[in-house]
Amino acid sequence: NIADCGTCGNLCRAPNGVAGCFMGMCGIGSCTAPYANCDMMVANGCETNTQTDANNCGMCGNACPARPNSSPACVAGACALTCAMGFADCDGDAMNGCEVDIRTSAANCGACNRLCNPANAMGTCADGACRVGGCNAGFADCDMDTATGCETPTATNPANCGGCGTVCPTRPNSVATC
Repeated sequence: NIADCGTCGNLCRAPNGVAGCFMGMCGIGSCTAPYANCDMMVANGCETNTQTDANNCGMCGNACPARPNSSPACVAGACALTCAMGFADCDGDAMNGCEVDIRTSAANCGACNRLCNPANAMGTCADGACRVGGCNAGFADCDMDTATGCETPTATNPANCGGCGTVCPTRPNSVATC
C-alpha cells in the first residue's frame, strides 16, 4: 500500500511517475513518458526528461557526443547540436560539428550559403558582413556601398577618371573623356 508502505503513514511518492511499495520499501512503479529514473534514486522519482537531456537522450545513459564548435543537445529524444556563436553546420553533417565560421567565410558570410561576391571586387567577410576587400583593376568603389561592389569603371568614366572623384575637365565645344 503506497499510503502506508512499511509503516503507517509512510506515503510513497514518485515525481513524474507512479509510486510503488515493494516489500515495505517505497519505489517507482513506472515513469511517465518522456521521464525516466536515470539516477536510480527513489527520492527524486523520474527526474530525467529523455526528450531534452543531452546526457540521457532517448534513454538513460545515451550521452550526445561533443562536436567541434558546438554543444551537444537533445531534441525530441535524438542527439543534435547547438552551434557556438559565429559558427554554423552548413553541410548538415553532425559528425564534423559546426564546421563553418560564418563571421569570416566569404562563401557563408553571416549565414550558410550566403556568398560574399561584390561586383568587380574581391569580397571579404568580417564579423558576418560582406565587405569589398579590393576592386578589380580598372574599377573603384566610389559609392562605398558593398551591395553595388566596385561599380565605377575608372578607365572610362569622366566623373571618376583614374579614381573616385577625379573629374575630367570639359573644354569649350568638346565632350570630356577618360
